[in-house]
Amino acid sequence: MRSMLRNGGTGVTGLRGVRRGIAAACIALAGGLAPVVGTAVVVSAVGGAVALTEQQAHAQRGRMMRGGMGGQTVPQIRTRSIDDYGKLLGLSEEQLEAAKTLHSGYRDTIKAANDEMEATMERAQEEIADGNMQEFGKKMMAANRQVLKATEAAEKQFFEEFKLLLDEKQTEKFALVERHRRREQFLRFGFVSGAAVDLADLASRSGADVSGEEMRTLLEQYQADVDRHLLEVKKVSDEMMKAMQDENADAFAMQGEMMGRLEEMGKPYREVRDLNREYAGRLGQMMNEEQRKGFEKKFNERAYPRVYREPHAIKQLEAAMKFDDLQGDQKERLTTLKSRWERESANLNKEWATAQTGAEDKMGGALQVMIAGFARGGMGGGGGGDESEELKKLNEARDARRELERSVEDTLKDILTDKSQRDRLPKREPRGNDPFSEMFGGGDDEEDAE
Repeated sequence: MRSMLRNGGTGVTGLRGVRRGIAAACIALAGGLAPVVGTAVVVSAVGGAVALTEQQAHAQRGRMMRGGMGGQTVPQIRTRSIDDYGKLLGLSEEQLEAAKTLHSGYRDTIKAANDEMEATMERAQEEIADGNMQEFGKKMMAANRQVLKATEAAEKQFFEEFKLLLDEKQTEKFALVERHRRREQFLRFGFVSGAAVDLADLASRSGADVSGEEMRTLLEQYQADVDRHLLEVKKVSDEMMKAMQDENADAFAMQGEMMGRLEEMGKPYREVRDLNREYAGRLGQMMNEEQRKGFEKKFNERAYPRVYREPHAIKQLEAAMKFDDLQGDQKERLTTLKSRWERESANLNKEWATAQTGAEDKMGGALQVMIAGFARGGMGGGGGGDESEELKKLNEARDARRELERSVEDTLKDILTDKSQRDRLPKREPRGNDPFSEMFGGGDDEEDAE
């Protein structure tokens, strides 16, 4: 590892390795594999090109052993999707219970595959410790193939048995389940910000009334429009998955080739992003003010998770506002501070999101923006490389929002003069060094943490 670190860097060779590692990770992610697969392949980037510090490398290995990005794995078919399938097909209670039983067995199979993947990673730790990333990469590619085969077989078996539960009319409508499955599978990862949002799912889960005929018609139209582009994504993904399962393939040569294939996905994902913007506006017009605000909030959080997730300073502020020992004008000052945050952050968030979209459009997508960030020193390297105008705007917008966060945090400390109050504020939770966190569009948080 130390040798890898000495030879690493974010120059031309380093960035080429980063591209390959990211490509391999996204192949797994885009295909719907558990995040542990993608994270593992990133670490096997050619020649140790990702220049991690010793502490970062240790944290990365720890996250892999805990189950991948964010410390969790995501089942291929989510539990609540069974209820969705039931509504689409009009399943009876008996059919739905039988489907849930099938799904339970399916999840056991997926868990066993992921457990074996983690065991493989544990056995490969010696290769990482010795700096033998090439051997580690080979072992991880073999593990990838094993998980791919197990996952595909489990899903195929589940749907074959699921279809046996259906009557003739329900079988005729099964295409609706297949369309739902594509959104479930391919709208969990954003090649561009705003693509990883399923508006059909978001509308129902944000509290909006989706029972009206006009709303249902619009949602059906949205699903059909999006599905045309997801079929393109699925075609490329299937081809990449087939290549990954070739036991004779050169893992490192394949990663470079796959980066080009991933770029093919950029166009359909940009089309999905644009459709999401259009339909989000149209759906919002059909909601009352309270529903629309909730819908827009959730849309922003999923479209731009890094921009709109709640900062630590605001978690502290909201916790402080609930203290029962506030004295004098503390409560009033905290309320004023919260209003200031809401007022100023609205514009700063919009500017950051706009700059993010501008940089992605200019540079080709979120992956390319991420790589440019590595060149700037985002992975702990020494920086270097020219900064484009779009990336400069993005960095300035992000820094402006973060400066507001720091100002809120400093003001909060000034208000809470009692040390016992400051000691009760929530502690900052480590987020790790996961470069993919901002490329996921939220998703089903409750089930993801299951």
